[in-house]
Amino acid sequence: MFLNLLSYGNQKVTPQEIFEYKHTWLRNAHISPIGEWSEYPAKQWCRKNLEQKDWHFISYTAVYEHSIAFRLEEDQKKFEESFK
Repeated sequence: MFLNLLSYGNQKVTPQEIFEYKHTWLRNAHISPIGEWSEYPAKQWCRKNLEQKDWHFISYTAVYEHSIAFRLEEDQKKFEESFK
């Protein structure tokens, strides 16, 4: 099922399928910390440039800090280049 999720193309996947798929890669995710005040622009960047199944926002991973988990290292690098 999870491999099929990647090839759905324009078909809609359910929130449950996205949730289950994310949990297959979250343990090995590439994490980027962001400041508390960067939450909105960081989420906007992810929504614009990535598919919902390829990133995950994690609230308050430290004091005044959030993190974004990326499935692919190349997505993390693109994100960090945009937020330097």
